[in-house]
Amino acid sequence: MKSATITIRCPAKINLGLSVLGRRPDGYHEIRSILQSVSLHDTLEVQRARRFSLQIEEEWAAVSRGGGVPADGGNLVLKAAAALKSSLGERAAAFRLIKRIPPGAGMGGASSDAAAAVVALDRLYDLGLKPPEFHRIAASIGSDVPFFLYGGACLALGRGEEIYPLPDGPSLQLVVVFSAKGLSTPEVYSRWDRLLTSTDKASRMNDFAPWCLVLRGEDPAIANDLETAAIALEASLGEVRSALTGAGAKAVSMTGSGSAFFGIFSDAKAAEHGASRLRRAGHAAVNAVSLGRAEWMEAVRAVG
Repeated sequence: MKSATITIRCPAKINLGLSVLGRRPDGYHEIRSILQSVSLHDTLEVQRARRFSLQIEEEWAAVSRGGGVPADGGNLVLKAAAALKSSLGERAAAFRLIKRIPPGAGMGGASSDAAAAVVALDRLYDLGLKPPEFHRIAASIGSDVPFFLYGGACLALGRGEEIYPLPDGPSLQLVVVFSAKGLSTPEVYSRWDRLLTSTDKASRMNDFAPWCLVLRGEDPAIANDLETAAIALEASLGEVRSALTGAGAKAVSMTGSGSAFFGIFSDAKAAEHGASRLRRAGHAAVNAVSLGRAEWMEAVRAVG
């Protein structure tokens, strides 16, 4: 008999480079990015129930964003459940979400939670969803959600929903620094539109192919087109970038639409030293490592 409760981890992601090519006819933006799973994660518990409910517990690793995570229908976990309505019928579930990934950080916490909800409900009620159905449902919830069905390193195209798995690179020793204030993705893209009013950029592989060097263990050449817009909205983010560089990171970038920045360090000792130095300076910094696809699969393996 299948368990009445499923527990699944929900790893965050970073962007190893992000290029914005322009606004699409549907109102979204065309992007090119390399997404990478990391060890920082939320945890989702899903239990059979007569009606849907969501309980949120905050265990912020480095920064408190009280009230920043909706527990109503605006939460992507409940949107994921709604997207499965035709398969679930009258069946429902009670969700308990332990949040460690701050909202408004650009690390895909809500999207990872949503993907985990789809996977957990499929297993809990033996829905028998096939990979194309998983992807279609995930894309209907949000642009970032499909990536969290693949994990590891992936090339993301379109509005982010076109996912192409890439070979694993070496383990990346990371320090992530969170701002005291999250950023709204629509606001960051809106500022990008206003700052860059020239015609849309051509999609050239050479513009973002160098980001793949980090997956070969070479010196990373990563850049995020949205950094300028994010710093225009929150000037203190420029100080975060400088602080990571000063702490010894060999490469620094914002992830997603911000507001978190990450630094890549030469080894675990350097990353631990860098995080300690940043915390002493008053920054909300945590250590993390990249997850290869096998490590990601083990991390998200549903228990129960």
